[in-house]
Amino acid sequence: MRTREEQTWFTADARLPESGMVHFVGIGGAGMSALARVLLARGYRVTGSDIARSATTDDLADRGARITMGHDARAVEGADVVVVSDAIPLDENPEALEAERRGLTRVRRSRLLGMVLEGYKVIAVTGTHGKSTVTAAIAQVLARAGECPLALVGADVEGFDGNVLYGEGPWAVVEACEAYEGYFDLDPHIVVLTNLEADHLDRHGSFDALRDSVSAFIRKASGAQGLVFCADDSGAREVASGFNEAIGYGLVRGDRVAQFEGGALKHGSTVAKPSLIGEHNAMNLWGAVVAASVALSGDAEQLLPHVQHVEGCVRRLQSLSEHEGVLLYDDYAHHPTEIAASLRAVREAHPDRRLVCVFQPHLYSRTRDFLNEFAPALALADSVFLTDIYPAREKPLPGISSLLIVQQLEQAGKDVCYVPSRFRLPREVARAVRGGDVVVAMGAGNIDAFPSALIDELACSTRPLRVAVFQGGASAEREVSLLSGGMVADALRSLGYDVTPLDPEQLLLGEGDIRAL
Repeated sequence: MRTREEQTWFTADARLPESGMVHFVGIGGAGMSALARVLLARGYRVTGSDIARSATTDDLADRGARITMGHDARAVEGADVVVVSDAIPLDENPEALEAERRGLTRVRRSRLLGMVLEGYKVIAVTGTHGKSTVTAAIAQVLARAGECPLALVGADVEGFDGNVLYGEGPWAVVEACEAYEGYFDLDPHIVVLTNLEADHLDRHGSFDALRDSVSAFIRKASGAQGLVFCADDSGAREVASGFNEAIGYGLVRGDRVAQFEGGALKHGSTVAKPSLIGEHNAMNLWGAVVAASVALSGDAEQLLPHVQHVEGCVRRLQSLSEHEGVLLYDDYAHHPTEIAASLRAVREAHPDRRLVCVFQPHLYSRTRDFLNEFAPALALADSVFLTDIYPAREKPLPGISSLLIVQQLEQAGKDVCYVPSRFRLPREVARAVRGGDVVVAMGAGNIDAFPSALIDELACSTRPLRVAVFQGGASAEREVSLLSGGMVADALRSLGYDVTPLDPEQLLLGEGDIRAL
């Protein structure tokens, strides 16, 4: 959410030229990278900067974008439009300052999104949880129904081009995040409200303010049935009560209800097994079906079978594979409601396996606001590992740390381990897990690096650790060194290590090969 003063920094009535160069300040984010991909596909020249290299920036560079690491005023040279992420401080960033000095056209990410969507009938998905999954699912249901939608998602999706599905329309499906109120730059035909809870209060201040903001956005919807909402969610129902032409979906209540039993969704006489695990995902997919049916003025029952083929999003309870008997999931959950829903889903899918949750809290303010809700949610796991809070844009708050959650779990008698450094997490978890366990990594920060590191640690734990013992050398104590080195090597071998003795003197004479390591 930009302040009113910041809003005036951007170019009023900005337009996207038919061609030219667009520069992205903070190009590596999910929303920015999706727009960069779309513009590249449309023939624009794209440049961008970010603070760190990533798979996303590498992918964009491979497509022809010119990417620079770090921020430099010279990066905006030649730009027709400069797009600035909401995470960028306008009064400090050298590229933002230079764009202003040069009088270049400056837009928020959300404003560019609105420009890109001109000419489409937009389905905008908002809400506290499930936006990425529902957005991706609506697009896939529409595509299977014969439509050619454009979709921009807040996470990569199997079968998409990263986080983009290219389509000529007439429909476009996008996430409309409530955090920064960028959704007011969109002109939706239909708004899908997945749920609404108190979140992003560091931006909105109160739930009432958040609710009023979402309601104001929904009023922009131009469709005859402009709101599709989850009737099972009290927050969504509260918002929907202010709209006459609203369609409620749910597993318990609503205008269009599906039953979820035995892992399958049923509506009318049609039964379909969702491709994604968990009741929360059943709700997400049913909401996508209802939204698509409203868009097409069709029958939700006819579209229901498509839930069997929906591909999930990366880091949305993503099953990675099994390594050394340990099944690994990667999940973006960072709110207590999301954590509980994901852990219940994994428990239901693997009832006979020990469930280990590895959680990195996200934001000091969120940890403070939901402090008493995190422990009960995490307690659904058999064992919990916590690491320090990922601060993102925030500065530390006095007295707020992961230890507060750890203490509550300990008081509840749960098996919990606090590992302050996330870099130590893979080894600590690898030492604690055993074959048959299910490990779920959770968080919206850099915990995304944990799964691959854990896989490496698990692989190391099943093969002997390789150790080099340097001995001998050109010294008066050479024979003593060879003798003691040999004894050390024998002792290490007896403990199961793979030992390679190395004599520097022999290496210098070309008699040894350090590549043996």
